[in-house]
Amino acid sequence: MNLNLHNPEGVWNFFNTILTIPRASGNEKRIIDFIKKFASDRKLFTKSDNTGNLLVIKEASAGCQDYRPVMLQAHVDMVCEKDKDFEFDFSKDTIPAYVDGDFVKTRGTTLGADDGIGVAVMLAVLDSKELKFGKIGCLFTVSEEVGLIGAKRLDKSLLDGFDTLINLDSEESNIFYIGCAGGEGTNADFNYEKIQVNDNYIYKKITVSGLLGGHSGGDIHKKRCNAILILNRLLWLFQKKTDFCLVSFNGGGLRNAIPRDAEAVIAFAPELEESFYKIYNYYLIDTKGIFAESDPGLTISVTDTDKTGTCIDHATRRNLICTLRGVPNGVIEMSESIPGIVETSTNVASVKFAQSSNKIQVVTTQRSLLELEKALICEKIETIFTMGQANVVHTNNYPGWSPNVDSNILKIAKFSYKRLFGEEPIVTSIHAGLECGILKNKNTALDMISLGPTITGVHSPSETLDIKSVEKIWTLLVAILREMK
Repeated sequence: MNLNLHNPEGVWNFFNTILTIPRASGNEKRIIDFIKKFASDRKLFTKSDNTGNLLVIKEASAGCQDYRPVMLQAHVDMVCEKDKDFEFDFSKDTIPAYVDGDFVKTRGTTLGADDGIGVAVMLAVLDSKELKFGKIGCLFTVSEEVGLIGAKRLDKSLLDGFDTLINLDSEESNIFYIGCAGGEGTNADFNYEKIQVNDNYIYKKITVSGLLGGHSGGDIHKKRCNAILILNRLLWLFQKKTDFCLVSFNGGGLRNAIPRDAEAVIAFAPELEESFYKIYNYYLIDTKGIFAESDPGLTISVTDTDKTGTCIDHATRRNLICTLRGVPNGVIEMSESIPGIVETSTNVASVKFAQSSNKIQVVTTQRSLLELEKALICEKIETIFTMGQANVVHTNNYPGWSPNVDSNILKIAKFSYKRLFGEEPIVTSIHAGLECGILKNKNTALDMISLGPTITGVHSPSETLDIKSVEKIWTLLVAILREMK
């Protein structure tokens, strides 16, 4: 794999290599081992903790000993999402990246520029012999994409000696982030009994596909379809007319991604087929019309499928479908203090149907810039699931990052940006979760900013990296580090 990109050469060389290294969340050993060998070959100091997070330190260049030490930080894991019919093994295959004009794209899978490009930038800084900086610490964290686990379990001694941190996990090159939302998961388990399906019943598989999906923080305001809820409403409409058998219901994947596909298998009496297709046809027309602009690829298909003989009990089916119909999803509140920014949101992330354990698990994620609002939306969702006879647990709670408009690193970054590009950057907070809030809790002295090149379609196979923005961020980062006297 070689993207044949040369500016900045060091960054692209490392990104090419990173594309060949499997690094799913929880399985980052190979990328961490690669970085350790990289550091050993260059005689750089390393320190790791029991979670797998790794710190690499490059001492100050000659004449730069009076510069303020700076820590750069990025996560090494990536979201492993692929198109349903695309054959790809994230445990061994190279990401099929290619250059399309001014962008790096991929075929059928996520690209992993989130946050592989941040890792590549840090390695290029550590590798450079020409650039002169003060002391640089590069903190590589693990399992960010599955609940910020690496940051939560970080040994805080890895932060010792640094009071300035630049997070390289942002996705718009003209924006500096100085705050982020906190988050929490609310999961519901529905226990069911298997019952027999009438031998005369016909079986139909309903599939929702073709959706854009995206990041449940960064893209939640774009009114994209949630495949699970699109499918569930069709089931709800049919349920209002008659009883039917729900054989299975699966959709979504990662807790921080908007579901792009979902499917259910149902069974019903042959005489209900005409009624079902009448509801389906009207629903298809209405739904595609509603999302014609925000999610134009929406497809809802119905096909005949094999008989299984059993389904979930009708009471649990009604509880599941009614609960999913009632649970809030999407933007709950916009921020009054930061115009244009989502304050509170929730995302129904996945439904997993376990035949072996007679359990259906629904995973949702709540985010808010305000801790109280986060707690309130979690309570509301817990209440709705509880009313549906589900067992509810809260998981992956992490704090937000409160903005500091008087930040010293922010002032230096704004000065450098304007001098280089002749305009002011946008300074704001982000609704997605960043590790900064957790790191701040471990070292309250940290002065932080988050920046990065432009990446679109993260957490989906439409992920795209803007080539020119990589050079822009590299140039900016070098300028910032040179200003750290």
